[in-house]
Amino acid sequence: MFKILILFFLNQYQIFPSEEKTYTVPPIEVSAKYPESFLISKGTSYLVDSSLIETFKFDPSFLNLSFSPSLILNSYGYPGYLQTGFIRGFSSTRTGVYLEGFKLNSRTSGSFNLSLLSGLPVSGIEVLSSSGSSIYGENALSGALNFKLLRKSGFNFKGGAGNLNTTLFSGSAGLPYTNFYFANYTSIPPEKNKDSHFSRFINIFENKNVKSLFLYSRNSIGNFFSETGREKDEFILTGFKYLSRYFDFGYQFKKDGVEIKDILYSSKDHSISNRIFGDLFLNTEYMKFRTGFEYEKEYLKGTTFENTSPKDERLYPYLTLDLVIQGLIPYFECGKELKGSFNTESPFVYRGGIILFKEEGSIYFNYSKGFRAPTLLDLYWPFDGFSKGNPDLKPETSKEIEGGIKVIEDKSLLLISYFKRELENGITWGFDENFVYTPQNIEKIKLQGFEGLLKIEKVPFIFSLNFIFYKERKSIENDSEKTLLLIPTYNSGFLISYKERNFSLSYRLRLIGPHYSIDPSDYLVKNVQYAIFQDLSFTLKLSKFINMSLLSTNIDNKPYEFQIGFPLERRRIYGFVESNF
Repeated sequence: MFKILILFFLNQYQIFPSEEKTYTVPPIEVSAKYPESFLISKGTSYLVDSSLIETFKFDPSFLNLSFSPSLILNSYGYPGYLQTGFIRGFSSTRTGVYLEGFKLNSRTSGSFNLSLLSGLPVSGIEVLSSSGSSIYGENALSGALNFKLLRKSGFNFKGGAGNLNTTLFSGSAGLPYTNFYFANYTSIPPEKNKDSHFSRFINIFENKNVKSLFLYSRNSIGNFFSETGREKDEFILTGFKYLSRYFDFGYQFKKDGVEIKDILYSSKDHSISNRIFGDLFLNTEYMKFRTGFEYEKEYLKGTTFENTSPKDERLYPYLTLDLVIQGLIPYFECGKELKGSFNTESPFVYRGGIILFKEEGSIYFNYSKGFRAPTLLDLYWPFDGFSKGNPDLKPETSKEIEGGIKVIEDKSLLLISYFKRELENGITWGFDENFVYTPQNIEKIKLQGFEGLLKIEKVPFIFSLNFIFYKERKSIENDSEKTLLLIPTYNSGFLISYKERNFSLSYRLRLIGPHYSIDPSDYLVKNVQYAIFQDLSFTLKLSKFINMSLLSTNIDNKPYEFQIGFPLERRRIYGFVESNF
């Protein structure tokens, strides 16, 4: 099926420009910062597209991310609430997360809350598995995710319920230049947490040059007697982008609030950030140049950190240069924080590489250097008799070597890549010489392995297979070597889907390899041999306007202890009805 092999690439490329043939540079899949038509895919990047998401589109816990082999999710709490991920073994604090190009995750905590997106009509998930510090800054030391929402004229409504007292109701309205989305998701967790209610509203306006986004989410989590103590979470994100032929400019405002009602300690905390970004670019037949900046300032209100000085502020300029020599592209991109967060010194970071490409695919190789500055909590946590921050922390630094091949034919894709990444000065909380719990630059992480994805789409079948395998997976702290926690030795996913005009049936297998995990009941480390999850999805078209769907995840209901949090992933069965007008 796939007509291109590596030898074919090497034999076909002509290094010098030719007047007889011109090449179109293929688009970059991860477009959180760039227009899709500007840059080629540097490093391992791909799109979890609508055809894959459609098979399990009603899954409110975002198991759709199992289509991304490099991403492992861990739930803190119950399904659909707070989830964090590891991209190629590096934690979510080192991952950039975006919605339609607007930044979701906080610099203070680094993690991202996927409940903000549960129930929404996600049409695509853009994944950058390799380091993106050079263009995205410190938040993308591990990689980047960008969620895209469905654009569709007309109206859509869906509702459903499942076991564990789960309900989901959502709707969307697609009008000229604007799309409205609403979702309401309720999941009652075990024992004391009784009133878990997640509702959100999103509006996207866009025309040829301007895009604006407004996201509002309010989560009623518990009550005075809930185990979490969190009664309400509130999230607001608003921003706009202006794009022309030679430049783009954008601004966003984000407010993330947590209200804790406790008989002894009540608080209402807010993390507020302002982000400004912009780019100038020049495109010629044989050269593509871009220079840009990102400015972000984040501060906390209602906390002991409110008056902390210096503030969490950063100015990050960067530039990229691509030379397009027929089927060969050498490129270089770099950046450095001129005003680092909390006055921490930022290293000079960069990525350089070469790509051989044709219309049907590409071969690539790159080397990158990344960084991540310590957070406010790491630096200035107040001494409480047990723990304290460390104002002398250094930024984390990383380096990565990567190479791979991507072959595309029609709607089918083959991607295989090799990577080797290392992290120095990793920030880990532990006891110092005075037995005080404090963050320290003592972690060294080494990882190397292979990542692959095969997708074949031939009507009426869709077949998808992905994997990541680690040859080396270790962490060194205080000169004592140990195996990484929560990072499996391998991760794989398999999907087969059959679609007819009036019905579809899909089966998915998720396999997570041996690793060490923390038991959420007693927080002791356990050796997990492996974990297997099997999921089924069935959709029946009742009429031109109405569809009915059934979904079951973890159908054998095995209590695997492979992730932090509770409950562990149990069998979840949903029934949904969807109408389109």
